[in-house]
Amino acid sequence: MPLITTRRSSPPRRALLPALATLLGLAIAALIPATSLEAQSPRGGGFAALVNGRPITELEVHKAVEREIIRLGQTYPRDQLERARGQIREKVMQDLITERLILARCDAENITVRPERVDEEIQRQILVAREQGDSSIRDAADFFEQWETEYGQNEELARREILKQLRIRDLISTIYVEEYISPAELRAYYRNHEDEFSTPAVYAFRQILLPQSDPEVEEKLKAIAAALDAGTSFGTLAEEYSVGPRADLEGLWEQTEQQLDGLLAPVPQMVRETPIGTVSEPFASAKFIHVILVEEKRVGTRKAFDECQVEIRARLRELRQMQQQERFQRELRRDADIRVFGGGRSNAG
Repeated sequence: MPLITTRRSSPPRRALLPALATLLGLAIAALIPATSLEAQSPRGGGFAALVNGRPITELEVHKAVEREIIRLGQTYPRDQLERARGQIREKVMQDLITERLILARCDAENITVRPERVDEEIQRQILVAREQGDSSIRDAADFFEQWETEYGQNEELARREILKQLRIRDLISTIYVEEYISPAELRAYYRNHEDEFSTPAVYAFRQILLPQSDPEVEEKLKAIAAALDAGTSFGTLAEEYSVGPRADLEGLWEQTEQQLDGLLAPVPQMVRETPIGTVSEPFASAKFIHVILVEEKRVGTRKAFDECQVEIRARLRELRQMQQQERFQRELRRDADIRVFGGGRSNAG
């Protein structure tokens, strides 16, 4: 999960005891000289980095890496992620360092968040999911179930993560300076980003989803194939057999390119490669067996400039806000004493 987001909080997000241990570690670190911590770290393996004298523990890094691998595992094969574990760890480490610096500034600025805002943010994200066509998230219970699937964190830790991200968002809002955007800039952006201002292509397909762990999965696949050969509609079979979130809609999905890419791999590839009107052979994702019927692929159309000026202005504001955030983060790191152990990069501010 990005440290700062101006769009959806997608929703890095396990038990209370490790969290308490981390808090205790921070309290103890304030009483121990940095040189003492450095001496402990390489031999004991307890500390991955020091940020202004405060530790990031190896346990924190390990858990964050595992969460990121769980998240990426929705899209990429596990063996590919394992080969990239070193790069993932480096990115996670840098994100944790930046997050630690930003949260320290939140403390210095006395930025707090009311608990009710967490519930409001959850409801906002549920509404966004619905607007994007995801009917599988109907309430907070669905939201937290998906969060745990995607990030490996239970509801308590999810709420803590959302609260933390709200604090960061509030801090960033205090450093953002509105900048004038001229009509010429609007037209230049429209001209140079043609693909962004077309109605999106939409893929309509039906899916039957079966758990790999189901001991009867092979028999069910044979029964589905036989029923299709006998003329039973795919939608009827999806209602009967699928465990997917849209079984009650006869397994129907309508997804834009962006939404499609958010589905379990290799579903996006199979949807794009399967001819219209064709039922795919059964194929496996991380935990499921899928069978799909591709019904339609609708091509997007170009929007007129007048239709999307408001959208362009919003995107340019977002880009400028991101640039200001990046400058702010660079300044935090420039002024910080960052020491990474185990051969990583460091910066003595």
